[in-house]
Amino acid sequence: MYVASNGAEPINRNTLKRFAEAFESCGFKSMAYCPSYGLAETTLKVAVVRCWEPMVGLELQKEALAQHRVVVKENSEDEVIDQNLFQTVVGCGCSEVDTRIVIVNPETFISCSADEVGEIWVSGRNVAQGYWNRPEETEQTFQAYLADIGEGPFLRTGDLGFLKDGELFVTGRLKDLIIIHGQNYYPQDIELSIEQALDFIKPNACGAVSIPVDEEERLVMVMVMEASRDLIRKIKAVRKQETPSPREHSAQSAKAREKLDRTVGSIVAQVRVAVAEEHQITLYALAFVESREFPRTSSGKVQRSACRALFSEQKDKPLFFWYEHDETGEAIGALDEDDLSVSTYLREHDPSLDRTRQLVHDCLVAYLKQAEHLGVDRVDYSRSFASLGIDFVGMAAIRGEIEEKLGAKLSLDAIHEFDTVDKLAAHMDAGRMGFAARAHRISMMGT
Repeated sequence: MYVASNGAEPINRNTLKRFAEAFESCGFKSMAYCPSYGLAETTLKVAVVRCWEPMVGLELQKEALAQHRVVVKENSEDEVIDQNLFQTVVGCGCSEVDTRIVIVNPETFISCSADEVGEIWVSGRNVAQGYWNRPEETEQTFQAYLADIGEGPFLRTGDLGFLKDGELFVTGRLKDLIIIHGQNYYPQDIELSIEQALDFIKPNACGAVSIPVDEEERLVMVMVMEASRDLIRKIKAVRKQETPSPREHSAQSAKAREKLDRTVGSIVAQVRVAVAEEHQITLYALAFVESREFPRTSSGKVQRSACRALFSEQKDKPLFFWYEHDETGEAIGALDEDDLSVSTYLREHDPSLDRTRQLVHDCLVAYLKQAEHLGVDRVDYSRSFASLGIDFVGMAAIRGEIEEKLGAKLSLDAIHEFDTVDKLAAHMDAGRMGFAARAHRISMMGT
């Protein structure tokens, strides 16, 4: 193969690398890649990396990108940089023929500076005149003008990106952007985290969207269980046991429901940990659907507007809904032998921890009830905070309550490191009483 053009979605460098490695034995060479960007309204082509030219990948600071700023990682041999703070964006090449690309603030219609992410606007002979018999949409999409200098018309692509050294970098879709606590999140990044956390989730088989709940934006994850026939079987088993009368619960139906709850609980815990740790967001809900019902476009892309409709319009396509108020508070899985031995040591040799442990637990439950609307009275002492989907804002709120109750200072780093009631209680007690060796033992739990 001489040329392989890729441009249907924001380009993932790891995907390109895996593809090249898989087909290397067939003679495929990575230099054949031509990352590109285009859309139907421009008769497909806007920008492309020319044949046999090297791809450009920029390591961007995630925190800055969430604020629509472009901060490129600088190589330094003297400094160890946490790679989790950055993400790679692959360039789509430069514009061809007479096509012009400008990056514009979608709210002010003023051109963005070189270090800002904005909406991609395009003009040129390859841009269509409009949509057939749709004058209003044509005017909104094809007749955009720069507010400060009046230049135009431009096609509003609805995509987000930036230009660097004349090359276009696409970061996401304007309409799909998730805004929570004033931070911007790209759904494809969250979806990739889920694909990596759950081995049965295939590419384009989960969708991340946001919906308004109590007048604020909350994250909603929609997932397809195509590869999880076990879950589908358990859901259908519960439905079968509940007919014809859901009120008649036999021992068999209770057992079927227990199996389903355990399976869903395990999946939810893994998703919440991935979302909380990678993106610092609290997961609000999940909808499980069969493969044939998952919202996709005709080209196989995730149809996020339809994913959102599953919740806002209460569609009947999902097999099963999970909401955060369904939380049971039970730990997922059993502790390993090291965890059990340390927990036993704490209970048998340090009874004074009981009060600290209870205060930490009560602060956690109070937060989950008030802020997250969870109907729980107890959380397992050995369950990680991340598995409950508590984000950065939640951690800060819990810290304030604990400091007030115990009259001691507590850092957010400590909550991340000592991430269960047991660990945090022992850490705080060690800090007050000077039991440094015991604190070290607690920090080693789960490693």
